[in-house]
Amino acid sequence: MTLPLAARALGSETDSDLIIDGRLAFSEHGLLIALALAERRRCWLAQGLWALLQRFEVIDYPDLADPGEDARALLPRLREWHAVWSATTLLERFCWIGDVLFESHLPPGFDQSAARRSQEFAALLERFLAPGTPVSSLGLCARDSLALAAVNAIAAPVILTLTEPDGPPRMCRMLSAAGLDCVEIEGEQAARLSRAGTGEAPPRPVGLALAAGARLAAVCLLAPRAVAAALDDAPDFEPDDAEYSEERDPWHGASAFWCEVAS
Repeated sequence: MTLPLAARALGSETDSDLIIDGRLAFSEHGLLIALALAERRRCWLAQGLWALLQRFEVIDYPDLADPGEDARALLPRLREWHAVWSATTLLERFCWIGDVLFESHLPPGFDQSAARRSQEFAALLERFLAPGTPVSSLGLCARDSLALAAVNAIAAPVILTLTEPDGPPRMCRMLSAAGLDCVEIEGEQAARLSRAGTGEAPPRPVGLALAAGARLAAVCLLAPRAVAAALDDAPDFEPDDAEYSEERDPWHGASAFWCEVAS
């Protein structure tokens, strides 16, 4: 039996792990924000984001973004990430899950079994969406970010994504489409979640990006059934074989909370 990554002894709530969603990563200030945060905190790149970097040369660009979005507007940012990925070691400060162990960059205590469980959680989440609904590459990043948060539910990592001008973050809309609540919080609870996302004193590049107009959202997942579901080892498991069972459904009773990160 393999335990998921256990919560570390945290000096404060602002030491929690961060997960960088694709929408933030490929925004105007995304690369700078992610690198600055990764200097101070353990930051994860969701598997969908890793896959975009690995398959940069063969990406089907129209499928990169959701319907109604300009996929080509994201290409300059994707090229920046790929350049850093291929020509420097800067991205080694992040953690990520690859398709196999040697492609992964995992912290101590998070083995490939837990990584594969994250893939199963992602597949189960996608099954709750409307049948036949296409999922863009950015949608897969959101799905994988949520699945990674569910596997590490005890530590309650914070997902950083972008706000939307006309409602909740796209990630929250995905949860709603899957029948899960995603509640915007306010007041002191929002202030605490905001600090958990960027720190009591955000790195200077992050503060400057916020001052320049970057609008970040912090999302935290509450998935009480995910703890037991993550313990269910299956040596012959393959993510595409994930079958729904309420007894091992990490999304049963799950909900999420979000707020805009304060500048």
